[in-house]
Amino acid sequence: MSIEKPDNERLALYQRFKESLAKGAGTDADYFDADDLVVIIDQAVDLNDEYVEIEALMRGYRYFPDNDELRSRKAFLFYELNLDEGVDNMRLQMPEGSPISQILMLRRMEETVEPQVVKQILDSIAAAPGKLDDETIIQLVDCASACGCYDWLQANEGRLRKKTDYLPTLLYELFIVADMRHDRAYCIKLLEELTELEPFNVDFWNALAQVLVNIGEGPEPNEPDFEGALSTLEYALAIDSKNPAALTLKASILIELDRPDEAVEALAGFEKDMQSPSMADIYIRALYLAGRTDKAQKLAADYSHQYPDSEELFHLVLTIQPEGWERLMADHYQSLSAAPDAAEKWLARACDYYSRNELNQAHAMLEMLRAENELDIKSMKYYITCLYCLGLYNECIERYEELLAQQSPLISPTVIIGGIMSYLKLGDKHRAKDAFARTKKLFPLHISELWTLSSALEAFGMSQFMSAVDTMLSRRGHIEADDLDIFHFPN
Repeated sequence: MSIEKPDNERLALYQRFKESLAKGAGTDADYFDADDLVVIIDQAVDLNDEYVEIEALMRGYRYFPDNDELRSRKAFLFYELNLDEGVDNMRLQMPEGSPISQILMLRRMEETVEPQVVKQILDSIAAAPGKLDDETIIQLVDCASACGCYDWLQANEGRLRKKTDYLPTLLYELFIVADMRHDRAYCIKLLEELTELEPFNVDFWNALAQVLVNIGEGPEPNEPDFEGALSTLEYALAIDSKNPAALTLKASILIELDRPDEAVEALAGFEKDMQSPSMADIYIRALYLAGRTDKAQKLAADYSHQYPDSEELFHLVLTIQPEGWERLMADHYQSLSAAPDAAEKWLARACDYYSRNELNQAHAMLEMLRAENELDIKSMKYYITCLYCLGLYNECIERYEELLAQQSPLISPTVIIGGIMSYLKLGDKHRAKDAFARTKKLFPLHISELWTLSSALEAFGMSQFMSAVDTMLSRRGHIEADDLDIFHFPN
């Protein structure tokens, strides 16, 4: 990230270049000199706009083929695209032993090179005379982190400060890799200095507030500092009172502090133009928690239509279930279905709900897999368990009867127990006996899973269960289903 040029100038250059592409104009290189193109490329990278990045690189390499900054950016684009031959060819065009060339070499070897070797090369770069430009500093920090040398960065921060022309670039990149490691104390140190160096940069204040609310997972576990974050955001909002990121974070903190009305007030100005799915999610949650259920449900439906692939809004839809939520869930599923592992990821999310005792949400997601004929032996177990634990015994029986009629390979001990126990819970002894007799014909079960210790124990438990059911059904009188209920709401 090149942050030396003011944001408004960077964005203006980027936008002007993008507009020239749309018009098919701007073929004269005089409109954009080499320095302009470097800024445009860096802005495009920050915005994840690969199209503009590539177009600017092509323009630059055509008119300024000897420009080192453009060459290095092209080399790292090849690296990001896994075009190894392109990376090697670009290195051949660089001065031998140049910092960028050495960094590119390390990135090509990062999965196999020993950290000690990386540190020796990084030491040679830091010890060489002269300054390092922004791009080289950015790539050096990223390379050291990727190669397992985060400790080297901390130990050599002082040396790197002397090597950089623009200190905020170094500090911000160090913050990025520290944040990846949840190194809260180091993040705060870096961001506090950044806010001193550039007190009118709202992004630095926002980043500091976000770090303060993060739950500690790194070397120094911590509790979120919500009040400290709110104070920090006041600085950000003093610079830009309508900054979407600052207001979104402020609203999320106010929700955590059980102040939903204030959270609603913070984002109310964006109601007709939510800037992101995250903002919409937080605003709708604030409305819901503030007791404005009807409005929350309407907006949940509206914004889910606008952002059908948003996981945050999908979770909200499952939680508050606005009118037509089943259709919204189907739209969300379809937005993900093109991925080859869509069903597997969907099941993983359903299992997350299950593990948190949120069985209604898990059941809804699993019902979608059933509708799409995507249930496998694992997901069928969760599906039947959800039906049973939610007390949907008739539905559980219906599904079990379908599987029995097909002699489905998806029948497992879990499925059998859920099905048989549903008859017993309803006290339907006659139908229970009939289903039990048909179930016994399936044995021995040929379950498509590895024969492990757990499956052996499962088979043993199944045998005990079948014996107990047989005994219960042979007795006269009322069925005491609870005596056999080995299904429990998940803890």
